[in-house]
Amino acid sequence: MCEKFYQCESCKKIINREKRAPQLHRCGEWKCKNCFEYQLGKHLCYQRKPFWDSAKKEPRKYFFYDFETTQNEKMVCREGHLLDSPCEKKCTIKERCRKCKICTNCYKVRCDQENQCSKGYVPGQPCEKECTPKTRCDKCKICINCHQSWCGLEEHKVNFAVLQSTCTRREHEELTVDSKCHVCGSRCEKCRIVKRNTKILPCEHGCDYRQRVFRGEDVPYEFCSHIMTPHYKNTVLIAHNAKGFDNYPILNALTEHHSVKPDKIIFEGSKIVYMHVSKN
Repeated sequence: MCEKFYQCESCKKIINREKRAPQLHRCGEWKCKNCFEYQLGKHLCYQRKPFWDSAKKEPRKYFFYDFETTQNEKMVCREGHLLDSPCEKKCTIKERCRKCKICTNCYKVRCDQENQCSKGYVPGQPCEKECTPKTRCDKCKICINCHQSWCGLEEHKVNFAVLQSTCTRREHEELTVDSKCHVCGSRCEKCRIVKRNTKILPCEHGCDYRQRVFRGEDVPYEFCSHIMTPHYKNTVLIAHNAKGFDNYPILNALTEHHSVKPDKIIFEGSKIVYMHVSKN
């Protein structure tokens, strides 16, 4: 049509050359309002792509982390973990255990004789397990000193953590052990200081790597001491199992060691889905 607009000969769609190159056009395509990408057919997209002007601002940084734990120690109350003698009850048709009470049609605990599912409440066959010192029922597992369900269980202690980083400049590059970046790479105590209108480059040896590993018994405290620095300002941290476990060591380390309280926490039941920590 002209230098600014182009019309497809097949679908007769008019395209702005500044927004979409004619050679990239596909008949029937449409632009998603969330990810701002051109799609064909059905496209399920629920999260809006963040718009970041790299010409005016520093590239947005994203950090991905994962914790590994050990279970070598048990959690015990002050008086000591003590169990009563087992009740020696068997799982029968009249008195089923918790697993055998679950409906075999919907596999939900809430489904019972009073609140049945659409297919009807059908429990499984009783496992006929007896409550013995080796295989106790849920009631006989509780400590008789503190009456707490956690007493006597193995404690998850974090002893290993991996922190990987990326930014808008490196988001399409493959991350390896030797990958480096001046923007999102790790910094030491000397080069992670932020000064106004001054860019401090990372040290030549040991810094600038996009992957950092933490080892030892104080991993949560070292991890939080590392991320609670000006270099990690205005960043996003993402974990694989954040709401299941990975958010809790960070929350404990922030409140106990750094005296920092998140200004916003979003829960899903009792699980922490999102935490926001302000600059103060």
